[in-house]
Amino acid sequence: MLQAKTVRHHRSRRPMVLITKDDLLEFLQQHVTLGMMAYAARTQAVHVATKLEKAGIYPLPLGAKFSKIYERTPQIEKLFCPGCIS
Repeated sequence: MLQAKTVRHHRSRRPMVLITKDDLLEFLQQHVTLGMMAYAARTQAVHVATKLEKAGIYPLPLGAKFSKIYERTPQIEKLFCPGCIS
């Protein structure tokens, strides 16, 4: 999924994880979050999740505490205005 690099904060020296902009853009070309789709549809995420479930589209199995992330497919793009999910 996302490549991350652990570095130490310059003041506190506590470890923090960084993701490069290029890696993030590449990830967003291949995946879409439930929140992004809800924003594009101008509705609540629960309504979008129901619509996706009825269409047989399910999120990646990441666990309950993580955001719902879906693989970008033509089927998802057709459910919303094409090109609106960014």
